[in-house]
Amino acid sequence: MCSGGTLKFLCNFYACCNIFWAISIAVNADKVSEKIMRDNCSVNLIPDGSRVSWGICNTKTYGTLVFMLALGCIMSLLMVVGVALDKGLLLKVFRIFLFANITFLFGCWLAILISFYEAHSPMLMVLWGFVLVLCVVYFGMQIWIVSKACEAISKKSYCMEKAVKRESINRFIMDQSQKFQSF
Repeated sequence: MCSGGTLKFLCNFYACCNIFWAISIAVNADKVSEKIMRDNCSVNLIPDGSRVSWGICNTKTYGTLVFMLALGCIMSLLMVVGVALDKGLLLKVFRIFLFANITFLFGCWLAILISFYEAHSPMLMVLWGFVLVLCVVYFGMQIWIVSKACEAISKKSYCMEKAVKRESINRFIMDQSQKFQSF
């Protein structure tokens, strides 16, 4: 069992990693969209300086990808706030988002796997399988850490609530005993 401080550190670490990955992918979202939908959202410059598009851009895929990346950044910041303020509800919301994000990313992974399969490249397929293993480990650890942090926060709030009740009972007993002694 990890201590509360360790869980907070790991949650903040994963939030920073999520933001880093989201920004890194967003910078190349046009290329990722091209790989997923076999479209071309990148506009290239030809030698005379004019812009030319080499294909049709699927703006829905590109927009969905950028939206999920922005949502990932926002939800990671929400997790940081939840950990800092000891709000278990915010961590539960992040955990729900994490499951939705895993589903979305698995769909993207499958689409890219299909494009590698059609390219008849066994080396790319093996490499892409390794990427899946790494993603499963990364997101599995993240879900476990967020779940444990949520449990630690709820346990901490329960213990504090119990301590407050105990303190109020002790005050009541002390007040009653002082009243009884004054008679």
